[in-house]
Amino acid sequence: MEKGVPEVQERQTTFPDGIARTTWTHKFPIYGPGRECTGVGTVIIDVTDQRNLEDQLVQAQKMEAVGQLTGGVAHDFNNLLTIVLANLELLSERIAEDDQLNKLATTAIHAARRGGELTQRLLALSRQQPLQPQAVDLTELATGMIDLLRRTLGPEYFIEVAGSEGLWPCLADPAQIENALLNLAINARDAMADGGAMTIETSNLQLSEKETAHLVEVEPGDYAVLSVTDTGSGMTPEVVERVFEPFFTTKKTGKGSGLGLSMIYGFVQQSGGHMEIDSEVGRGTTVRICLPKAPADALVHHTGGPRLPDETASKEGSILVVEDDRIVRAAMKDLIDSMGYRVRVVADGPEALAMLADDERIDLLFVDVMLGDRMTGVELAELARKSRPGIKLLFTSGYTEQELMTRGGYKVAIGDLLHKPFQKRELADKLNAIFEVGENET
Repeated sequence: MEKGVPEVQERQTTFPDGIARTTWTHKFPIYGPGRECTGVGTVIIDVTDQRNLEDQLVQAQKMEAVGQLTGGVAHDFNNLLTIVLANLELLSERIAEDDQLNKLATTAIHAARRGGELTQRLLALSRQQPLQPQAVDLTELATGMIDLLRRTLGPEYFIEVAGSEGLWPCLADPAQIENALLNLAINARDAMADGGAMTIETSNLQLSEKETAHLVEVEPGDYAVLSVTDTGSGMTPEVVERVFEPFFTTKKTGKGSGLGLSMIYGFVQQSGGHMEIDSEVGRGTTVRICLPKAPADALVHHTGGPRLPDETASKEGSILVVEDDRIVRAAMKDLIDSMGYRVRVVADGPEALAMLADDERIDLLFVDVMLGDRMTGVELAELARKSRPGIKLLFTSGYTEQELMTRGGYKVAIGDLLHKPFQKRELADKLNAIFEVGENET
């Protein structure tokens, strides 16, 4: 063997079937009877699956790092947005007759809402967004969106839905599936600059343990698949490898944030599914979203939109707010007071317990899950239930349920959870539902 040439080399090798694979080539000398070198032997080992697993592991570690960063940022940002939204909504009500000032307040409320949506995008990247999984018929969902998609893409794009007979319902959040489909449609439009065709297909997929053995974070089982195929420009293999990375985009500056596919990826992974992409330059792209099959006893849900609460009607009930952030505490007091409830506020658990012992008229405890060091919101609620078994509970937090479990093992199983930032309508809806249930039980 030549001096200086490594015995093991990694390279791309084309096998007899015409497919290029990553291999380790190991060369070694062959000695004759007299210990003289008579030749060189070569062993080629296919390490393609190993390299693919390593790449997938790196991607998973990237997403985990993003999750650790965004969880804390989202909590603090959500607290700030709660203060902003509460005060803006109260201000808007007081200046309702002044069109110019009301317009300024409405614009600011819209901007604060978009800030909340940005937080949800960050949580989607890290698989921590709040989800409401239901049994969903993907063909029905896609068909119901066809008019919206046609308006979004424009007349120069042909869109069709090809539903599979006997399609299994999937278990996922229908609102997030709709967002994912809309994002994929916009990506398809951008890839077809001069018009083209987009096909939405649904199908069933069964994966065995053997088929998932070489895949990271893909479990064997039954899946319902939503596929979006376009006739656009396609992507190179190098681009396909990076499309799920946060903030990666091939679009010009200002034309894309690079969060679209990574958000969908996070939602799908959080739902127990996975994604696949096939693309070829000049031939278009197919993106497949594989979501777990819903249990046999699950009913396919059809939502008719949220019920709008009566925010101005006089309310009966006394609420104790427990919040360690002084400004958030004041904003919550003003917001609840404007709804007509009797409201009192304290900063921590011991103060709340003292207030509960002193005032028997308190009907509901509205508490932040993660208070200061003295007592958590969950611990407070458990103690309150022991002394006042009939007291109603409503939790709030800038963290998601998953993040709460990760950070402190807090499992909110004894009351409702309202995520920050929330608007007056959302809080009113929660309070109405809780007090209505209480009235029905008596």
